[in-house]
Amino acid sequence: DEAGTFVHCANAVVVESARITNVDKVFTSASLENRCAKYKVVFPLMERVLEPELMNDEAQSLAYAKADFSASNQLFVDGLVRGFPSHLGAVVDLGCGPGDVDTRLARAELEATITAVDGSAPMIALAQRAVRDAGLADRITLWHGVLPGLPLAERGFDAGVSKDLLQHLPDPSALWAELAR
Repeated sequence: DEAGTFVHCANAVVVESARITNVDKVFTSASLENRCAKYKVVFPLMERVLEPELMNDEAQSLAYAKADFSASNQLFVDGLVRGFPSHLGAVVDLGCGPGDVDTRLARAELEATITAVDGSAPMIALAQRAVRDAGLADRITLWHGVLPGLPLAERGFDAGVSKDLLQHLPDPSALWAELAR
């Protein structure tokens, strides 16, 4: 398979090869502008509809935690384990919510240590309960913090994941910048 890369430019995605099979680069804002000027726009993205940035209400956070995302969360974890088996030692999850993805990943990848971050204190409280109930507190560390500028070590992780955060961010580049560092 020919490895390819993609680049997000404004409201379009551009590609560097005809067949996209592997995303192997993350571009900084400066290099992104150069690539956007260089490559042909392939297809427009749909209009973004932002959700509230943080779920700071305890009742709202609990309702979200009780919703059944088990199928999509397991599919996400299965894809990570299958696609990136050698990159799941030290993992950071940005926008961890109630911690379901993190507990699933820790069960699936027994050597993984996970730093899970969320900007909502009620979500972190729910995640702490889930991690404790799963008996995974020795492998999953929870942080309350918001993007950008998390106090995490640069290049301190083998992988960065984020399943459901992007639709909450007014500026998606904050997520990409944090994952790139």
